[in-house]
Amino acid sequence: MKHRCYLFGVFVLLIFGCNSQKQTVKPTLATDGSEVTGPCSGPEYVSDSDYFRVSALALGGDEEIVRQKTITSARVILAADIQAIVKAVSARYFSSYEIGVRQEDEGRFWALSYEVVHRILNKMDVICEKIVRGPGERYQIHVAIELNRMEVLKALKDNIADDRKLRLNFKYEEFEKIFDEEMKKTIRP
Repeated sequence: MKHRCYLFGVFVLLIFGCNSQKQTVKPTLATDGSEVTGPCSGPEYVSDSDYFRVSALALGGDEEIVRQKTITSARVILAADIQAIVKAVSARYFSSYEIGVRQEDEGRFWALSYEVVHRILNKMDVICEKIVRGPGERYQIHVAIELNRMEVLKALKDNIADDRKLRLNFKYEEFEKIFDEEMKKTIRP
């Protein structure tokens, strides 16, 4: 039996689906140009100035495996969203440094931030989970997760404070101001 797996990403929605020769559950697509929303989607599941939020959907035959794929997909997207904000913040923050110090401190900061993001993902909350069972014992599992921006900011600041070299030049208030400004850019109408 041939199996083909597809990895498909749309904005903050990541869809995993494994198709075989058996009939599978497929999301319905609108053909009239209208927007399609499903479980765990909508404005309450989008990042804002206080929370990083993402939704994900996975399809498959084993409910627990599908659930794990969905959570893993959401965590990957969430980590990427947080890293994008951290990258924008660090570019703006470190631009005011003198060149030699900037390169060294920015490199140290990036190493710390990568570690922080992957550690802090354990504090994410599942804010929505919906299971749809289709024909042939196939499951669609929708989830939405969130992580408080203050948790991310605190973890970054704590790691900077623990790094003797970084904390010498670091201005926490300026960093937090830039972080807040970048978070506000994530608000979608």
